[in-house]
Amino acid sequence: MEKDEKDRRQKRRIRQAFGFFQDPSKFPHSHGHDGCPRELFVPVEVVSGKDIPFPERVENATVPLPIGNGQTNSSPALVYQKLDVLDIQEGMRVLDVGAGTGQVSGIMSLLVGDVGEVVYTELRADLYWHARAVLEFALGRENIRFHLGN
Repeated sequence: MEKDEKDRRQKRRIRQAFGFFQDPSKFPHSHGHDGCPRELFVPVEVVSGKDIPFPERVENATVPLPIGNGQTNSSPALVYQKLDVLDIQEGMRVLDVGAGTGQVSGIMSLLVGDVGEVVYTELRADLYWHARAVLEFALGRENIRFHLGN
């Protein structure tokens, strides 16, 4: 397979994991039945009461969103660029250190497929439990191992 074709296929897989089925140029939001909707990964207690009403506008936000303790959920454009550079393929085993809200781990779990694995690690217990609830229970991801602590 030619490199250009491989690159196009990889970019398509990343867009699908995000849920950008209609217009790949509009990757501020990660909506889609097979994707990882961003609004699921931003803690409600952090967003509610602020200038971004939850969940109506979270999925359309193009900027990093606060997740507490001065930390943010990366902007979708930055996440897309990182995933593009990583070139994650089906069957890979990927370590996500400081995984925060878990959205990137969720996207990576789609990219590695059923035969691959993502290892999610996080120090903050609140983020760990929120991410685990969303990924494992709400989205049913079975190819992610969760680790709390160092």
